[in-house]
Amino acid sequence: MAMSDNMRKVIQKLGEPCTVTSVTEGAFDPATGTAGAGTTTVQTGYAAPDKYNSFEMGSVNTGSGYTVQQGDVKLVLSKLGTRPAVGDTVTMDSVAYRIMDVYPVRMSGADVVYIVQGRV
Repeated sequence: MAMSDNMRKVIQKLGEPCTVTSVTEGAFDPATGTAGAGTTTVQTGYAAPDKYNSFEMGSVNTGSGYTVQQGDVKLVLSKLGTRPAVGDTVTMDSVAYRIMDVYPVRMSGADVVYIVQGRV
């Protein structure tokens, strides 16, 4: 059994169902000054929520603020068909978290799980 299958089973057992929503804007039309119709992609998976440790809070200053803020949540997200991206939304228990950062955990060049920083 592949490691990704084992990780999926662990997250499925310890985590909760979630949806990841990605919205892509359409191409900009300079003649009209508007963007065309975009696409919305919804993927389902499982996520195990965790809290950031106090030493992780405000650990990196990006100039516009700290990357990890009070209230941010760390989600261990099962592998999906497409890797989630910054700006996507993860919804669990009727709470929508904006993805602020994604760290793919990889093995032999393939994604196994994603560590996602979510913000309400």
